[in-house]
Amino acid sequence: MKEGVVITLPPVNLDNFLCLSEDRSFHEIYVAGRFKIIDLLIGNFERVGVEDFIIITNHPSLKDHILVSWPDIRSVILIKKEDNFRLEYSNFNVSNYNRNVPNTDEPYFDLENFLYHNYRKVFWAVGYPIWFPVEEYFDDMRNLSIGLIYSKIGVPYYHTCILSQRYFSEFVDTLKTGLYNAFFQLYREHNSYESKYFIFFPFSTLKEYFKMNLSILDHKIINNFEVLFGKYPIRNKSKFFNPAVIGRHGKFMNSLIGDSSFIDGIVENSIICPNVRIEKDSKIRNAIIYPGNWIGKNVEMNNVIIDESNISFKFSNIGDECILGGKGLGAPNTRYPSIMNFDATLIGKNVILPRKVQVSLNAYVPSNIDVSKLRIGKYIKSSTVF
Repeated sequence: MKEGVVITLPPVNLDNFLCLSEDRSFHEIYVAGRFKIIDLLIGNFERVGVEDFIIITNHPSLKDHILVSWPDIRSVILIKKEDNFRLEYSNFNVSNYNRNVPNTDEPYFDLENFLYHNYRKVFWAVGYPIWFPVEEYFDDMRNLSIGLIYSKIGVPYYHTCILSQRYFSEFVDTLKTGLYNAFFQLYREHNSYESKYFIFFPFSTLKEYFKMNLSILDHKIINNFEVLFGKYPIRNKSKFFNPAVIGRHGKFMNSLIGDSSFIDGIVENSIICPNVRIEKDSKIRNAIIYPGNWIGKNVEMNNVIIDESNISFKFSNIGDECILGGKGLGAPNTRYPSIMNFDATLIGKNVILPRKVQVSLNAYVPSNIDVSKLRIGKYIKSSTVF
């Protein structure tokens, strides 16, 4: 019998992320430009030879990412449904653990028996994106009956748990109820280890997500980031193979630029994910731009998140001379006042903005909006409801 990793969702309300949680699992949200959450969680343990990963997530789309980015691991993807789990995907035979709820035809996956019959120990990774050098603790982890690894972020945060078979039943009950904190509190005095070297993105709201991502651009943090990932890499495969290209007019400062991107404008203090194009004379500052977006000429962008685009464009989807976001304080969003209140602009998936459109701070342009609702030069305020 061997060891496996169980990756679970953190206790966050995904509704707080608006378009970022539409049609993708929580684990597919980008962090630091080049990675998705799941890449950090798998990468920690793949480096030390663990081959089996059981991933409990909230959306079946994660399967596509696993097939491309982690083709060499053995993976089981489960969707949590009320107090049970449904098998979504596995690249090895687990059919013996598919069951039906008594007196119904509703299927569920018998996670407890699957763990008990296949693994002598599991490592439970709570689903916040965290990188830490597992190598430094792995020999001790293998010898523990139960143990916890934490990192201090003001207060200790327990993010990885080591469990032997005797705890599997209690562990699965905890996953069903979602009472993670109670479990950690109960066992925190049992063999707790502090990981002093780590990169961690704890967030439960869109505001925290935006601030946490941009915080790694601090020059000290980003230098540590590059050194640590060079020594302890996350070895996922990418569907984007080409290096980023900086054009003749392009310039970037204090930013992360993803593979297969083309930058011919000025990018400052921003995270540009793979496969993004930014044309000349555009000025991008304090932005997170997801893959597939094409930013036109003379665009001004400040404090903005733009979600992914999977449409093949013949022209820029963010039109020339658009102005997105800005500086200072904006009025909270009328429709989402508790979410869009942190002086940033959110653009959804597959959005096409015509030339000279202006979008204010705290405004939200939802995904796949009918382009006929927008016109050249339209001003979208935080009170605009589509």
